[in-house]
Amino acid sequence: MADRTILLAQNGRHALRGLTQVNPQEFSAYQEVDDSLTYIIDMSSYLDGDTISSVTRTASGPLVSNTSNTTTRVTQRLSGFGYVDFKVTTTAGDVEEFRITLQPRGNSAFFLTHTGSQPDNTARFFATETEAAGTNPVNVSFIWTAGKTTAGDGKGGLYKLSDTLPGHSLYFTTNNGKYYERTTWGNQDGYRGHFTATTAGANIWRFGDRVLIAEAAQKWGATASGVPDSGTSWLSDSTLGPAFIGVGSMLLVTTPENTDSGGRYAITGAAKLSSSTNSSGIGVGGILVNNKAGASGWALYADITHNTTGISHGLEVASKNASSSNLTATPYTDNNGVYGVWLAGGGDNSYGPAAANPSNAAMVVLKNAHTWNVGIVFKDDALTGTDGTSGSTGTGVAVAMSRRHSVRWYDPTNSSTGAEIISSVTTSASAVSIDFSDDEIKFKDSAGTQIGGVKHSGTVANWLALVGRPTTAGPQIEANGSDADIDIFLKTKGAGQVRFGTVSALGAEVLSGYILMKDAGGTIRKLAVIS
Repeated sequence: MADRTILLAQNGRHALRGLTQVNPQEFSAYQEVDDSLTYIIDMSSYLDGDTISSVTRTASGPLVSNTSNTTTRVTQRLSGFGYVDFKVTTTAGDVEEFRITLQPRGNSAFFLTHTGSQPDNTARFFATETEAAGTNPVNVSFIWTAGKTTAGDGKGGLYKLSDTLPGHSLYFTTNNGKYYERTTWGNQDGYRGHFTATTAGANIWRFGDRVLIAEAAQKWGATASGVPDSGTSWLSDSTLGPAFIGVGSMLLVTTPENTDSGGRYAITGAAKLSSSTNSSGIGVGGILVNNKAGASGWALYADITHNTTGISHGLEVASKNASSSNLTATPYTDNNGVYGVWLAGGGDNSYGPAAANPSNAAMVVLKNAHTWNVGIVFKDDALTGTDGTSGSTGTGVAVAMSRRHSVRWYDPTNSSTGAEIISSVTTSASAVSIDFSDDEIKFKDSAGTQIGGVKHSGTVANWLALVGRPTTAGPQIEANGSDADIDIFLKTKGAGQVRFGTVSALGAEVLSGYILMKDAGGTIRKLAVIS
């Protein structure tokens, strides 16, 4: 059986159960904050043989769920406060419009937990603060609004009667000069300090139980253990996402599946430092104290299930520097500015036990059920100094490390060092760099002047190797490649010549043989050997 029923009649003398008629097209009902009641609009007598083709429900405040329509009936479940506008289109093309307004009961626990301090517990509901300010309330202790200037604009709330002009801006004055200031449950001020040590005191709410908000409040079963949850929330289906997180959550906020009207963000934390006397602030914080042997924990955790087109992000840090300062951090300086991610080893020794050893790793990329295609990506235009195009000549620093920081590869058999790149440069005047350009590896000095290089042209089959040798054996320049016989070509530039050795005057030496060599044109020449 329905909790609330409207039986519409042609003459406007509708039959109502659980509601009152404001006018032929508007109806009002009282609810508790935790009520979720079924409302039926029966139009069988009203339509005079016509039938319902479509129904549009527009809510300003209440949550509308479990909707269904027949040819003569409109059914839905309503919770919360505000109003719902109904637009019913019939098969014949006629349009009928109705409104149901939901108000908190005059003695509702939603806003009157302590009624003893109020001599009159009456309350009135208005769509907007503007509408309420234009009235002349008498003996009205509370006013509830669905918005400030427009119902559903997110600025509505509960106001209580004040005998004096409030000392803040969260109030309005009615047409007959009554002051109504923002309040909360239990007849407490909505404008107070955050801590009990302040002059205004504080409204402190303590919840000893789990708290379920938004879609979770209606559809999460809140079972003690086990996955999936016994409710009908989309998160309770472990085939869609990590239902185990919801099962273990003390505070669970889930967005409705249809978020066309908003509610796409489940939880938001925000901090504005200019509003505080402190010099630091935290928008969202996560704390983990792992003091159990063999246990694992996460201060912050994100889980993504991506099964469609588009992009999914585990974490995005959108940083904006709106100041006049433009400084660049180095491994030796912590300049003022914006830092996307700050990973501080050792924590803070001002609380808890002191750090006894280094932390293991600042960042780890690993595989669970599958792999990453790329570990770390720097987008082409992300770094100051270059836009990544073929015509760019500048440089953007992707990774900045200090002296003796290395890039290391490990031997897979025993996790020991397999390869390593390291810098031991001590002064900027002694700096060197490697520049990989088209078909060439360039070695440069601190001024960017090339001091060496390795080139290739065309299809390479043969190449040089520099071979280190033991004591008493000189280092070796060795020809390698796919050919059986490979020359080593020493090519000079312009009129330059190949230089080697030291010239000594002839004595009693005599010609004893020769060594075959080729000149620049490839002709074999005989280099005399004198003994």
